Amino acid sequence: MVLIHFLVVGMEGWLKPQRTSKEAQAEDNKDEKIEQLTKKLKNLQTQLESEKKMRREAEKQLTELEEKYSKISAEATSAQRQMEAMQQSRPKTAHSRPKTPVMLGQTANN
Repeated sequence: MVLIHFLVVGMEGWLKPQRTSKEAQAEDNKDEKIEQLTKKLKNLQTQLESEKKMRREAEKQLTELEEKYSKISAEATSAQRQMEAMQQSRPKTAHSRPKTPVMLGQTANN
């Protein structure tokens, strides 16, 4: 009869036995651990966001540098081709002039 009364009256929730000091301490330790882990999680999230921001900035700088390199490389190639074209358009006599030996004691007018 008592059991039936407990089941009918106690439907709102289960009765909890009294906590021992060990259980209370373990629960407090759990709470402290949860608090520590929560702080650690927040710190790691902040660090992650900071690193993501730094990565985006680094990728932006890398893209800019790649564009500058590409432009400079194209300009260097163009300049090289212009120089090669100028060298090929020089007269043939400029490439190889006949060298006349000059003897000691002689002048160029003799």
